[in-house]
Amino acid sequence: MFMSGNDLQTLDIRHLICPMTSVHLRLALDQLPPRQQLRILLHGRTTLHNVRAMLATLHRECLVTELLPQEVRQPADPEDHALLIEPARQASASQGAHDGR
Repeated sequence: MFMSGNDLQTLDIRHLICPMTSVHLRLALDQLPPRQQLRILLHGRTTLHNVRAMLATLHRECLVTELLPQEVRQPADPEDHALLIEPARQASASQGAHDGR
């Protein structure tokens, strides 16, 4: 469920349950081109909490959390959310030297 746009890719995990939500999210983040944002569509408060925790562990910033508009929900469900993820930051050369790279 990985869709691509100009500067935004979308991962729709509304139909998945844990642990597959985490598996699909990690694959999407690993395949995300540099400087590209990722929009994640998800269902439920528990999934929202788990995804945000995983993003924090991976040092990814969540720019926006929103409820999906009525016309986008499939079917209309008040537990559908969208997250907008900031692109990964590139490690600096000096940081790489300190890390032994």
